[in-house]
Amino acid sequence: MKLFHGSLVRVEYPDVTIGRDSLDFGRGFYMTRDYEQAVRWTNILVKREPSGVRTINTFELSDDAFEKYNYRLFESYNDEWLDFIVSNRLGGEDWRNYDIIEGGIANDKVFDTIEIYMSGMIPKDVAIGRLKNEKIRNQLCIVSQDVVNDCLKYVESVIRLRLCFRV
Repeated sequence: MKLFHGSLVRVEYPDVTIGRDSLDFGRGFYMTRDYEQAVRWTNILVKREPSGVRTINTFELSDDAFEKYNYRLFESYNDEWLDFIVSNRLGGEDWRNYDIIEGGIANDKVFDTIEIYMSGMIPKDVAIGRLKNEKIRNQLCIVSQDVVNDCLKYVESVIRLRLCFRV
């Protein structure tokens, strides 16, 4: 499986310990199956650090990773996905139960719905109703360094000098 990691640097040797625990799928190395999504992420990053260089890192994840390691797939924005994301964002450690986690990204509109739900302004069923109308943007997080070492192969890094897609 081909995966992309949008960054401001070349990443040949991913380290799952870099980053925060309180992200959607916890601390790990985040990638996507969607090249355009990786480009969007670089556009967001360069706004935070204008001197950065948009870089799309390409990897291949072996198919046996999903059989060999503990894999969690969220196929849609649903109750389970929402509970998992909210728990992790509040400091929960459900993500530690898995080696690989895949599902939708909590991007702008999705993030807004989650924030409103977390503040108690809307009930869960309303949040899920709003999320079901959103296009799922894929993310895959490798939580275990063993998966990186055993099953993830670096392919290339491509520098993108221009904005190519809207954020």
